[in-house]
Order: sequence, then structure tokens, then C-alpha cells
Amino acid sequence: SLVTSAKNKFNYAIKGISRKQIDYEDLHQNLELERSILLQIDHPFIVKLVKTLKDSKFIYFLMEYIEGKELFDVIREIGILSKAQTQFYGGSIILALEYLHEKKFIYRDIKPENIMVLYNNGYVKLIDFGTAKKIVARTSTIIGTPYYMAPEIILGQGYSFQVDFWSLAICMYEFMCGRVPFG
Repeated sequence: SLVTSAKNKFNYAIKGISRKQIDYEDLHQNLELERSILLQIDHPFIVKLVKTLKDSKFIYFLMEYIEGKELFDVIREIGILSKAQTQFYGGSIILALEYLHEKKFIYRDIKPENIMVLYNNGYVKLIDFGTAKKIVARTSTIIGTPYYMAPEIILGQGYSFQVDFWSLAICMYEFMCGRVPFG
């Protein structure tokens, strides 16, 4: 939901998660991890978490408001992207991933639905850090969206930061061919 600060008139997005849903789906650890990661990140191509709030029924994430559209919808409107458009979006996402990886965060769910395109300048913002994780060297959780998952995730034999680049390559293929390669 869109909210406006009474103090400074800035727009923010607020995401509310029901405490009942958190308890029912045992999301406590996931939400704390997402909050912790977002509070450590400051990059122009990644959504910013302003603060978390809570009341008796909900936990709220007060986020930077992104006036834009999911890249998923953008590519469906435009159709096949040109080489230059694919390089622009791909390069922008690589910058965000390099930043995350330097901080030892693996994203694990790169796909057009998790990338917003800003209306005012066409730049991207990576959103939804529900699958992100801090890792030292490798992890083995099977997580993500199947069409965009690297083979090593599916095999469950352990993986590292490179899986994010596999997912990005799947996206770039989709940008230029209109479908995912292993659909």
C-alpha cells in the first residue's frame, strides 16, 4: 500500500504481514533475515527498507516507494527486447548483484517479477528479499523459481553466488527470445 508521511510528505510503500500468517507459516526467522539484510543494503538499484513497525495484528515493512512497473509487465508490453535494452537491464542487475555478493548476500530468486522499472528514468530496482541469505562459501537450500533456478540448486548438492548469474542469464534469454529457455 502507498502511504504518505505527514511530516515530510514523502511517499512510502508499506507491506503488512499478519501475525497469524507469520505464526501459521512459521515465518519469524525468514522475516527477521529479510529485515536484517535490507537494513544493511544501500544501493541505487535495490529497494530500501526505511524501518519495520508492528502492532498487535501485523508486522509492517516501511519501504521506499517505487513508482514503476515490474520488468515482467514491461517485457510483455514491449515484446522482444533489443540487444541494447537487454544489455541495459542485464548490466543494471549485475551491478546490484555484485554489490550484494560483496556483502556476502546471495539473492536466489532473480526473475522479471522481482525487478521494478522506474517510470521517471527507466532504471531498475531489485525488490523482494524473501529468499536472500548471507553465506560464507556455499549453501544448499532448494529455493527460488524453477524456470530460473541453476542446476546446482535443483540437484541440492550445494551452491554459491554464481546461481544468481545463471538466473540473470535466463532473464536475458527471455528478454531477447520472448520465453525462458527451459520452460
